[in-house]
Amino acid sequence: MLITNTFINSYFKPVYGNKSAQTSFSAVNLPAFSGKKEDYEKGIASYQRKLSSLGIKSYLFDKGDIKNLILAKSVYDAFLEIRNAGFNIPKGISVHGDEAADHFEKDSNDMAYTGGDTKVYNSKMDVYHEFAHAHQAINNNNCYLDLRNQKFDSKTKNEITKCINPYAATDKAEFVAEYFAYKMAGIEIKSDKINLDKLYEKCQGPKFKKKLDLVA
Repeated sequence: MLITNTFINSYFKPVYGNKSAQTSFSAVNLPAFSGKKEDYEKGIASYQRKLSSLGIKSYLFDKGDIKNLILAKSVYDAFLEIRNAGFNIPKGISVHGDEAADHFEKDSNDMAYTGGDTKVYNSKMDVYHEFAHAHQAINNNNCYLDLRNQKFDSKTKNEITKCINPYAATDKAEFVAEYFAYKMAGIEIKSDKINLDKLYEKCQGPKFKKKLDLVA
């Protein structure tokens, strides 16, 4: 995945070690379609218009197939849930599919999103994760940059790996993004060794204004 905006310019590949964090989607969540490419493209265009209503520019067309349509829906759903959780979506956010790379707007807060033939079950989690990075980078850039260079001691790293996943233990910035993604997905994170909630607060992660329903 590539994230590019006026604050961030980095490459990385999200890794979700906890299978319960994987949000799955299927055609049963969508209206009936004939299977024709033009029908899928109409559906994708509809989700792009809905994203526009949230202030988000999106370029999600890839192959115009069912997976592309599911991806568009899940991206929209993720941003809608972020807004409904009480977070303001920064101006200038753009979301891009692989085949839409030429649409990069270098003066905007671009979020490049991988689509096409890749698996779609992590699509919402990816949006949550990247939104957390963008939120910190835009609202508290000095803190965000500092967190990217702050590693955990071995005991804390092992505990975060166990309670969340190895990627969250990479550095404090990735911990914030993964913690945020898990909370948005309604996944309860427990540790009897460290207070993960306080660690998140200390790292100045995006503050949840509304209580989210959690699943064990």
